[in-house]
Amino acid sequence: MGRFQDKEYCDSQVVDQVLALGKDAIPLLISELTDTRKTKHSVYDLWKYTAAGDIANSLLFDLFTSSDLRMADLPELDALQMECKKPGEPCWRKFLQRKGRRFVQEQWTAAWNAHKDSIYWDENARCFKLRLVASQDELAGHVTAPQTLRARQK
Repeated sequence: MGRFQDKEYCDSQVVDQVLALGKDAIPLLISELTDTRKTKHSVYDLWKYTAAGDIANSLLFDLFTSSDLRMADLPELDALQMECKKPGEPCWRKFLQRKGRRFVQEQWTAAWNAHKDSIYWDENARCFKLRLVASQDELAGHVTAPQTLRARQK
């Protein structure tokens, strides 16, 4: 198992183009989440088919996942966590049937809008991460040390 941005896992010109866009790729991929057009061949092993929106969603998750497989802290995406005992495709299709592609897009849009100013590309981890941004209270020195520590641990 690897991430799209890992050359040893996925050597793709399309992924290279996405990576070349940097942060600008994020809203572009979000706009594709509702695209139901099927690819000529399934992009994933053991999937019957993949739609453009399926790939955009996977790309987004991979781009926010570090090499140690830790996902960036984007609480807006908690609603996209699937609890399913079936393999990937049946679980994903069931989730889409219940919630819909528009729901997936809305969650990613909320995450983008909430964090776009703090998102940056970490070349060592080969993923997007969030900069810790101090609150106005922290900058003014009005927050106690335990509060500051808790805020940074979130």
